[in-house]
Amino acid sequence: TSASGSAGENAGTYTMNTSITNPHSTIATTADVALIGGTATNGSDISTYTTQGITFSSGGSANQTVNITITNDSDFEGTENLVFELQNVSGGQNAQAGTPETHNLNIIDDEVPRLMISEVADPSDNANVRYVELYNHHSIAIDFSSQTWYLCRQNNGLPSQRFDIQLTGSVAAHEIFVVAVSQADFFSTFGYNPDQSDGSCDGDGRDGYFLYFNGDHSSGTLVDSYGVIDVDGESQLWDYIDGHAERNAGVTGPNPVWTYTEWTVEQPITTSELSPDDTPLPVQLKSFSAIFRNDVINITWVTSSEVNTLGYIILRAEEKDGNYEEISSYISNPALMGEGFSNTEKTYHFTDHLVTENKTYWYKLIDVSADGSMGTHGPIVAVNDNLNIPVSFSLEQNYPNPFNPSTNIAFNIPLLQENFINIDISVFDILGRRITTLIKGHVAPGRYLLSWDGKDQSGTIVAAGIYIYKFTSNLYHKSRKMIFLK
Repeated sequence: TSASGSAGENAGTYTMNTSITNPHSTIATTADVALIGGTATNGSDISTYTTQGITFSSGGSANQTVNITITNDSDFEGTENLVFELQNVSGGQNAQAGTPETHNLNIIDDEVPRLMISEVADPSDNANVRYVELYNHHSIAIDFSSQTWYLCRQNNGLPSQRFDIQLTGSVAAHEIFVVAVSQADFFSTFGYNPDQSDGSCDGDGRDGYFLYFNGDHSSGTLVDSYGVIDVDGESQLWDYIDGHAERNAGVTGPNPVWTYTEWTVEQPITTSELSPDDTPLPVQLKSFSAIFRNDVINITWVTSSEVNTLGYIILRAEEKDGNYEEISSYISNPALMGEGFSNTEKTYHFTDHLVTENKTYWYKLIDVSADGSMGTHGPIVAVNDNLNIPVSFSLEQNYPNPFNPSTNIAFNIPLLQENFINIDISVFDILGRRITTLIKGHVAPGRYLLSWDGKDQSGTIVAAGIYIYKFTSNLYHKSRKMIFLK
């Protein structure tokens, strides 16, 4: 057998060949091919392998083969190996294992690690504190000395002005890696050093940032994008001049195509309002509600992602700032067990039966991680179902449509963890330019109706045509078209 071989994780089947020299003319030769070690896991990285016997017929010299079925999972594990050995060789002419008697199979992972751009910043008060924040959403560390990664900035969409920054050092699992334009200015502002500094990381809010694996922008694989390649960001939806853009909670992996709904842009913003290296919470909570219905309180929460979560504890009080007591825990209630590591949405339910209709109840939710850390969500108040609070976000089609001189736009806000949400509903033309803002600020759960009179921010009647109105928040995004007539 050969000393070693390699196969990609997506190869399916790997064939290992064993040859014989000087076979006995009348006696067959037999041997076992045993798995004796390696870093890969039998039954996980390959289909369960048990020792296989091979037989060379008397006088025969044809190679004998053993097939290994490789399993392609969705986890990045780097290159792993398995070691096989020829054992129990038997046959005529004192048959024995030759050299080499072991075979090392290298399994090359074809998954790209989930390294992603999580924030880009261009603070209005200090251009020397510009930075890009990256997040490793994998369960293993990424070592930039063994993996080649580049962060590329493209100036104003110009093909000739791309600046590649090769990443150095490493980033632990579920941790942040910050690249800043100036180490000294970053340290004087935030009190600690960035993970890496490079003068090319000075995007002015209109530049695009692109993350490449196994090479730079000319040779690597595009993994994640903020902006669109070869497009100037001025007046585009990703323009964050004098501000910053942050990846929304629940986005758990990179996306080579810039997608508006994955980001929240805030402008203007100063260095005092920024918090680079803010590792995401172990639990990204999408919603948390308590509804009083049919003499019980139904508590529901939805997680966008979970990191090493053991489970949840529910606390209750009769006043918002009162004494909260535990009413259920994952330790005794299997329904409150966490998902561990999860990148998909998960909905949990708990019913509180020990309630009285004429009382008010407040609830807190505690998430417990395997390392002992805890996160607190809430408090929220139980809401009587008769109040007709919406159960989900929505942005309705305007009416009338087409319209002149005005139209109505309805939207709904459901019960929320913090009992309010910061939203922006604005009107854009078909080129993506903002025409006017209909509402911006904190809004409580409820049903709302807006009106637009066909005027821009300065009060001028707009031209007839198609317009787009957009609902933007960190939990919900929606766009619809409407037609203004003259």
